[in-house]
Amino acid sequence: MFLGPRLIDADMVACADAEVRRLTGAFLDWAVRDVAAAGRVVEGLAEAGLNGGEGADLAALFDVFHNVKGQAGTFGYGAATAIAAIACELLRPAGEAIGAECLSAGCVDALRACYGELLGALNDPPCDESSPVGSARMERLRQVVEQSGCMIGKVAFAPAAARLRSALSWPSLA
Repeated sequence: MFLGPRLIDADMVACADAEVRRLTGAFLDWAVRDVAAAGRVVEGLAEAGLNGGEGADLAALFDVFHNVKGQAGTFGYGAATAIAAIACELLRPAGEAIGAECLSAGCVDALRACYGELLGALNDPPCDESSPVGSARMERLRQVVEQSGCMIGKVAFAPAAARLRSALSWPSLA
C-alpha cells in the first residue's frame, strides 16, 4: 500500500502538534509535582541528619528521578534528563539499591542541588545540557557534586555518556 504525501494534510499536522503540546503539558504537570515531592524527601533527609534513614523512601525518590530522566528528553528537556541521571547515580552507587543510612551529608547536599537544578530545568523553556542555560545548570551541579565527595559510577545511559563526560568533565564517566 502506497502512502503518498497527500494523505497528510494541514489539519492532521495541526492535530498532531496540539497532541504533542498536550502531552508536554501533562509531562510537565506530573514531573514538576513529583520532583517537588522528591525535594521534600531530600529536605527531610537533610533535616533529619539522616538518622539511619528512618522514613526515607529512597526507592520512590529514585523512581521520580528515573522517570524524569526517561521522559524529559522526549519533550525537549535534555538538561532535565542529564540532571536526573546524576541524581539516579547518587542514589544507586555501583548499581545497587541503598538505604538512607548509606548517604553521606555531602551526597544529600548533592541531591538537594539535583532537586533545585531539575526543578529549574523543568521550569525553563526546553533545552539540552549543551545550551547556555543547560550548561550553566550542569556546571553548578558539577561543582556541588565534586565538593560533596560522593562517588558517581558510570552513567546508566550510554548514548548521553559522551555529552555528560564533556559537560561534567569527569573522566570516571568513560
